[in-house]
Amino acid sequence: MKHIDVFEVIGDWLPLSHAIDALDAVSTGDEDNAFIWLRVLFIACWIVGAIIVGSLTLRRRTP
Repeated sequence: MKHIDVFEVIGDWLPLSHAIDALDAVSTGDEDNAFIWLRVLFIACWIVGAIIVGSLTLRRRTP
């Protein structure tokens, strides 16, 4: 099915996929530290991006 390919591509860019890959690599010890830190960096970029988008789009309510 073509739908599954589209969802796999989308899922590869979401942060949970990278978190699971990093946790799996830590628990099995199969990957090196660079692989794990790359996943952590990707998740950190998502967090920073979410904060930036939130600060630009949410209203400030001052009393």
